[in-house]
Amino acid sequence: MAINRIDFPASTPIAVADYQAQNTLIQAAFSESANVFPWSGTAMSVGFVFQVGGTVYKVDTATTISGTASPYVKITPSGATATASFVASLAGVSWTSVYNGYYDGSGNRYFFDEARATVEGVITTPKTLLGKVLSLPARALGVNAMAIANGGSVGVNAYSESGGAVGWNSASYTTGGAIGAGATTYSGGSVGQGAVSTSGFSGGAGTVSGDNQVNLANVVKYALFYDYHTENDVYDFLVGLINTIGNKVPVLGNFSNVIITSIERTNASQFDLHYSGGVYKQITNGVSTQIGSYFSVLCIRGN
Repeated sequence: MAINRIDFPASTPIAVADYQAQNTLIQAAFSESANVFPWSGTAMSVGFVFQVGGTVYKVDTATTISGTASPYVKITPSGATATASFVASLAGVSWTSVYNGYYDGSGNRYFFDEARATVEGVITTPKTLLGKVLSLPARALGVNAMAIANGGSVGVNAYSESGGAVGWNSASYTTGGAIGAGATTYSGGSVGQGAVSTSGFSGGAGTVSGDNQVNLANVVKYALFYDYHTENDVYDFLVGLINTIGNKVPVLGNFSNVIITSIERTNASQFDLHYSGGVYKQITNGVSTQIGSYFSVLCIRGN
């Protein structure tokens, strides 16, 4: 086996072997394996030293972790060796202060990224320093700083994995928050000019939305509507496309396989969709009737 026990010497050394055992333990203690993640891919990290119930083990050579890959690895001791296996969850696992580690009721030790588990909510009361830092409910971080736990005010060019006030050119990859100009968010919130979102939001010019509409700095505008959308949904988009009554702008459009070549604002509450044969369809404000087919339209700089 490649995970081998490091034997303790007699409490009172009486032979050369006892002193050799002491030296081996001292060397292991200074191996700096605390800076090594326990495994990489599906194999234990060679040189990693750890304890299981007070007994010291070392990964002497490459050792494959059995089972289906997951974020959690169980170490099962067996005499002078130990085995490693992936487990699907941390059910029945808790922190043991006597040995400063996570164990189950059978004395098996578990290794995992507590910081990640804290962010994902798997661990609610972290024990390591990094886990405790990431469990903080909110924080204010400065320029070029990074926040991963829930909430917080994040500075210019910063990064956050949760909601909060995020500064210029920042990124937030979870729900909600006020995101600065040029920022990125993958959920709802108030997003500034030039920002990107994959969900609905209140955003300025230059934003990109995931609710089937794109607005790039009021120059390139695109929308995709499905059969369940109403005329009023389409009208709300077209109002931002053509501001002036009587104006007609060329577009690249498709309404139920009919090529739409231009859109004209005929009055304050109506738009005409033109195709090669004339007016194909009229879109009227306040009409809740579903359009009954998909409609896509691309315009470069409306008026």
